[in-house]
This record gives sequence, C-alpha cells and structure tokens, in this order.
Amino acid sequence: MSSFNWRPDLSDPDIQCDLPPRDGIYFNLISYCRHIGLRKTEPDTGTWVARVRKKDGGYKQHALGYAWLKGEPILSFDDALIRAEA
Repeated sequence: MSSFNWRPDLSDPDIQCDLPPRDGIYFNLISYCRHIGLRKTEPDTGTWVARVRKKDGGYKQHALGYAWLKGEPILSFDDALIRAEA
C-alpha cells in the first residue's frame, strides 16, 4: 500500500516539485467550499487552479496561471491564492 499523501501542502515549493504528474488536480481547502489546486501534467510544468463548490453540489473552476513552466517559476502559491480569493 502506498503512503503517498493525496492532500499535500501545496504552499511548500519542495512538495510541489516532488508531486508526480497525474491527470487529476491536487487540491487544498482554502475556505468553506473554496479550493486552490495544482494541475501537474509534466514533471517541470504546473498550473494553479481555483475551484468553488456551487449550491447544486457541482464545482466551478478556472485556471489562475502557470506555477512553473519548463522548470521556470511563474506564479507562486501566495500569488495564486490572491488570485483565487479575488
């Protein structure tokens, strides 16, 4: 059985880098019904995503920007969080 943490602390850049790429998005709760997520499609590329739970139980989400692109930092967790809460 794997001991991988499926709810990693996305505010930690070292943890972000260590996450394996996958089809799904890694999410952290930021407030009631609001999440910030990291879509990591390649080892050196990731996109920040904001997600809000709607009254009907579904979710609305949108991209906030690249966390890093080909290994180059673009948008920090704190900056993505500001965009998500706007």
